[in-house]
Amino acid sequence: MTLLMAAAPAQAHTTLLNLYLLPDNHVRFENGPELDLAQLRLKIRNLKRRKPWPNIVLQPDKAAARYDFVAKVLATFQSEGYDRLGFLGLSQK
Repeated sequence: MTLLMAAAPAQAHTTLLNLYLLPDNHVRFENGPELDLAQLRLKIRNLKRRKPWPNIVLQPDKAAARYDFVAKVLATFQSEGYDRLGFLGLSQK
């Protein structure tokens, strides 16, 4: 008698990406280039093609932690239907 065991299904690992909010109304993912809000919108559309969607951690720079810019970044994600966001304090970058 042979016992066959099914392999456990591969679990998709969710990626965690840091998004730094910079002092000049730009953002930067990890080691990527600086993006303005229009470029961020395009980047979000590309991220939505990944399965599962990456989790984004917003990290405002101390000098860039103005409410209006943070609100614009959040609105950009919201308008694209991207809801995997979180915050992590104030960045020193």
